[in-house]
Amino acid sequence: MMDQTHSMRQPKPTPEPQTSWPTVFGVLGVIYASISLLGNLCCVPVSIFDTFAVSDVPPDLALLYTIYNALFMLLFFGLGLWCLVSSIGILKRKAKAAKPFKVWAITELCCMLLLSPIGILFEFLVVSEDQHELIALIIGLAIGLMIMAVFLAFLVTVIIWMSRSKIKDEVSTWT
Repeated sequence: MMDQTHSMRQPKPTPEPQTSWPTVFGVLGVIYASISLLGNLCCVPVSIFDTFAVSDVPPDLALLYTIYNALFMLLFFGLGLWCLVSSIGILKRKAKAAKPFKVWAITELCCMLLLSPIGILFEFLVVSEDQHELIALIIGLAIGLMIMAVFLAFLVTVIIWMSRSKIKDEVSTWT
């Protein structure tokens, strides 16, 4: 009798292993968002003191520079929050987070490519003619551009990855 019971049992199907990309992209997104949020928060005092440092610049240019910096920080702080929320959704495999994550990457990429050259131009307009200050600016810009290249690579990767039909199909199975 035991043999019949044993033979009647159907083996349980083995569940398909979950893909790891949501964890990878979610964690990278949270790291990116943290850097963005902390970086923009740390830039507030620097920006305030920077305004006083450009005292030898015409007042209209100094005002434009200050307004640009404030708007830039607010915009990228908001984008950092957007990235954080959608990255957590990707980590939790929430289908409703996939589109915002991709749209965030497109928006962040466009903002970086459009606004960063303006910021660089402002930096050269407000820097004094002191050779040491100019060298420090160039070194700072070089480091900033290297970091920006890494960020741009991540953004392009997110856009391409989230556009793949295989990924869209998998996301459609999430809750």
